[in-house]
Amino acid sequence: MEKDRKFRGREWEFETTQTICSLCGCDCDLLLDTMNNHIVRARPEKREGYLCVKGKFGWDYVLNDERLRTPLIRKNGSLTECSWKEALEYVAERLGEIKVTRGPDALGGLISASYNNETLYLFAKFVSACLGTNNIDSSARLFGFPALSDFIHSWGSAGAVSAMSEIEEADTLLVLGSDVMVSSPAVGVKIKKALSRGAKVITIDPRRTRRARLSQLHLQLKVGSEAALLQDMIRLLLKEGLYDKEFVARNCPNFEEFSQSFLEEEAEDRTGVSREDLVEAARLYAEKGKKAIIIFSSEIGDPQLISMIADLLMLTGRVEGGAFPCLPLSNLRGASEVGALAEFYPGYGEVEDVDMRKEFEKRWGVSLSTKAGLTAVEMIEAAGSSLFGLYIVGENPVVSFPDTTRMVKGLSSLEFLVVQDIFLTETAQLADVVLPGISFVESSGTLTNAAGRTERLNKAIEPLTRPDWQVIAELSSRMGYPMKYRSETEVAKEKKALVKGSLEPRKYRFELKELDSGLESVSEEPDREYPYMLMTGATLFSLGDNFRTRRSKISLLESPGDGYIGMSPEDAQSLGATDGTRVSIWSRRGNISSTVKVQEDLPAGLVFMPTHSLGYNILTSLSLDCSTRSPRFRLWAVRIEKEQP
Repeated sequence: MEKDRKFRGREWEFETTQTICSLCGCDCDLLLDTMNNHIVRARPEKREGYLCVKGKFGWDYVLNDERLRTPLIRKNGSLTECSWKEALEYVAERLGEIKVTRGPDALGGLISASYNNETLYLFAKFVSACLGTNNIDSSARLFGFPALSDFIHSWGSAGAVSAMSEIEEADTLLVLGSDVMVSSPAVGVKIKKALSRGAKVITIDPRRTRRARLSQLHLQLKVGSEAALLQDMIRLLLKEGLYDKEFVARNCPNFEEFSQSFLEEEAEDRTGVSREDLVEAARLYAEKGKKAIIIFSSEIGDPQLISMIADLLMLTGRVEGGAFPCLPLSNLRGASEVGALAEFYPGYGEVEDVDMRKEFEKRWGVSLSTKAGLTAVEMIEAAGSSLFGLYIVGENPVVSFPDTTRMVKGLSSLEFLVVQDIFLTETAQLADVVLPGISFVESSGTLTNAAGRTERLNKAIEPLTRPDWQVIAELSSRMGYPMKYRSETEVAKEKKALVKGSLEPRKYRFELKELDSGLESVSEEPDREYPYMLMTGATLFSLGDNFRTRRSKISLLESPGDGYIGMSPEDAQSLGATDGTRVSIWSRRGNISSTVKVQEDLPAGLVFMPTHSLGYNILTSLSLDCSTRSPRFRLWAVRIEKEQP
């Protein structure tokens, strides 16, 4: 792919910009070489540094010919080009009409957690102060971030989250959830470096992935039983006295009650992991004097599982830097910190806190809503009944949200939909107005990584259209709430004064709850009609719903390009299928067609679809967890039928 550099300038003619790769949540340092406002190549900041294939080559989507540069407005049923003045005047008029006739809470805003902090903050302020509603949310909701936010800040400013650089220095790594070698390659590299130093790696995964095969110990558990496994591990630590007694006695006032609840519970074989392997894992992880880190995917989103991770950290006294969540988007933590979640104002001020509301009314100079806001999924569910206008920035719910059929129905029920994005996405095609957006290489500002470190995003090329923050500010001014900023720096200064970046420190208290296997909390129940469990995730050459990487040349390396259904050799044989066989996949919500890919790492009964697979969210469920109001399931019951030639 380096051949693309031919005839595009000599090394000494390039301008180099130091910035951050925002294609996933690793937030790797990045150098972009440019010439004549075109990116020539991407490379790591340090000579011995690392960039995955997406970071090194996946940026070319920003120069794709499909990029939007001019606003579109729907006339006579079709989207047609118009001027910025006409588009913004019409958006301001229609949102204003709905606000007056139906009330502020008939409006809402949804934004991608991939944007920089300044754009996220300004959008949250626009929805709260200008539109006058707390119906503001972001794609952080899809990854259970309300629960993860509490975990990240559980014990003060230092928090439980380690820096990614600390992974390679660990003595023991407990890896839980998605295949990080694929979903977070930079984390995978750190794990390999730790292995080369002699670290012990424990992998908890029902699949026999490459990462699992590299581990000293692979706990190949039953699908969906991760919470049960951690419960059993905690019980072992307690029974064998492997916990940090000094730390617990000094810091955890409800330890005795917590301990008794576990020791009274009779464990049964809920996970399929042998007691010998479980004992070995518990002893490896709890070994005193060793640096141990739990690495897990934020996509788990299960509050009970995240609570169990916190319990393990407290039991072993590893409350600072004892865990690392692999984040699928570049600014998930930043999105929650600047108020792009329905529960919070910037700085995690709760919207139902009267004193906090008065503080923001004073700062923003306007009365704020006293009503709790709707979350991302709830807004689309309410479309056409209590919500009539929606402003979406950089998010594509038709593809990336569960239950595509209900997403399309909800968005089509709105009186007015405006979408701001860099491409005419599936969601933008339903809009009344489409506003062009810019990519990360055209942006300046800051991102907040998983460990809470603020990192600088620097503009490498001039924007191909108006910057997103300017569009939001101008729209707000046209609606009667002036936002007069001259640069992202002025926005950042205002944000910094409001965002403290931390929740109040929580005492080291164990969360007491009824114990169960955890299976029902993350999985649909399979039955005779739907006997397989469907898992989804990233692949090495695709990212999320693939709206960016499918427009990059690295998509040519993905086979098949439109996705597939991975099956174990046993399941494929029982179906009479081989690589390339066309099948129909049915769930309780709908069906799609796909191509079989036989995968040795999958156990019987578990099937896998990449998140770039066409229509995969037709199969998934919109059921919400009652505490996080995030999608509840990460495993769905399906049946698979071989299609006739």
